[in-house]
Amino acid sequence: MNSKRSYAFSILIALIITICFTGCAKNESPSEVTEPTSVATDITTTASPETLTAEPTTVPTATPTVTPTVAPTATPTVEPTPTPDDTFVYTPGLADWTKALEAFEPFERYENNVDGHHTWNPHVFGYFHEQYHGEEYKQSFFNMIDALIAGEDTFECASADAFEWCIGGRFINLFFPPATDCISYFDGGYENGIGKIVLTVSKEELAGRIQEFERMVTEILDDAVSDDYNDFETAISLFDYISRNWVYDYEEYENKGDNGGFDEDSIFRCFKERKGICWEIADMYEYLLMQCGIEADEVSGSVPGEGHEWTALKLNGKWYMADATWTLTDWSTCNLNYFLIDEQERLDDGFSPESLSVAGWYGISYTKYGVTMDTNDFDDLHRLEYFGINRETHSVIGRNRDLEFVAIPYE
Repeated sequence: MNSKRSYAFSILIALIITICFTGCAKNESPSEVTEPTSVATDITTTASPETLTAEPTTVPTATPTVTPTVAPTATPTVEPTPTPDDTFVYTPGLADWTKALEAFEPFERYENNVDGHHTWNPHVFGYFHEQYHGEEYKQSFFNMIDALIAGEDTFECASADAFEWCIGGRFINLFFPPATDCISYFDGGYENGIGKIVLTVSKEELAGRIQEFERMVTEILDDAVSDDYNDFETAISLFDYISRNWVYDYEEYENKGDNGGFDEDSIFRCFKERKGICWEIADMYEYLLMQCGIEADEVSGSVPGEGHEWTALKLNGKWYMADATWTLTDWSTCNLNYFLIDEQERLDDGFSPESLSVAGWYGISYTKYGVTMDTNDFDDLHRLEYFGINRETHSVIGRNRDLEFVAIPYE
């Protein structure tokens, strides 16, 4: 009996151990350990929409509502283009400036001029030069120009002194550039109201230079100026044209002699090579202005150890200064920092008051001829990157230093 009980007890103990072992083994089965991986795979590929609502992939769907491309679409709804009595400002993103400019249309710069053909006027003379020398000198010089164009050897001349200025002074380089270095300076060429011309080149070569110069001048005017531009529009368009098509000749500047002179400089060279130093650039701008009927001449000043020349021009009865040399740039646009400035701005640039004078006659002030340059009517232009003019609203279109596109009225 006792043995039967012992046997039954042993069976019971064995059954309990078997059940416990089987339960532990089931919880540690390798096939069950890898199950979470298969479940995760199912979630990423076949989960319901409710499951995916918290996934990061939903974020890009909101991006179009904040994209920067929305800003330019608002441009046409900005207030109307400016009138001469107000200033219109629009501030786009840097990448959107071309779109922003649509708010200012129609505006133009020299690329848009396709009509008209300008003719070259060989008879131009600087305002201060005429005041200094008088009508007789000017007319004698024009007589010499006509003789050179016609291939003649003599010209009517008012006096021996006028003759010397015509053939050997600054007149040729400034006011008839193709004849620069082509006329021999000598004594005794004047007699009884007649001046004699002696060339250093053949008449054929001089005629070729004159034709080349005429072509260069008329091409620039045709590109830069429309026939119906007023004086302001002409002045700013030529200023812009020079800024974008000429470069400063650093090599020529570095090669100046001990006396401060230059071997190769001339306005003719500046027109032809599209590079120059300050007086060449200033006088070229002056020459083009005079071709368009705007009174102009060269002025100068100095800072310690250095001289500089720029242009004086008359608009609407007032005189202003414009420094085309200091606006030369490699950028696609022109800055107007030195366009139609006054005397005070030159002083602020470091030029001494006593040095401001008619270029070529240092110490002779332009005030001697009743000229003052103390108006700052165009001060708002001096912080602009120039884009063009809107002739319907008489506005200059540009971008200021805050990267705002503005339209500034002009008369």
